[in-house]
Amino acid sequence: MDKGYDDARVEIEVRGHDYLLHIRRIGEEKLVEGAKTHPARRWVVERTIAWLKGFRAIRTRYVCQARNYLAMIHLACALILFRKLQPAAD
Repeated sequence: MDKGYDDARVEIEVRGHDYLLHIRRIGEEKLVEGAKTHPARRWVVERTIAWLKGFRAIRTRYVCQARNYLAMIHLACALILFRKLQPAAD
């Protein structure tokens, strides 16, 4: 994540969910090109959100209750996985 997330509240929230932080600190310089230690992972999240937005019920939130909306997200993720694991039909 970029330096905009370098805040104590963000760090507390992220650590509370047992995530590994990848936030560059304010004042910390970028590594020299070719000296990267970890590849960027932001595209994984952006791609997943784009896949989820392919489902109209998620893109436009029609359900009012949070648990029903979460169930729709779970169903969409299951469908995405099912489609990815299916062998390609010629």
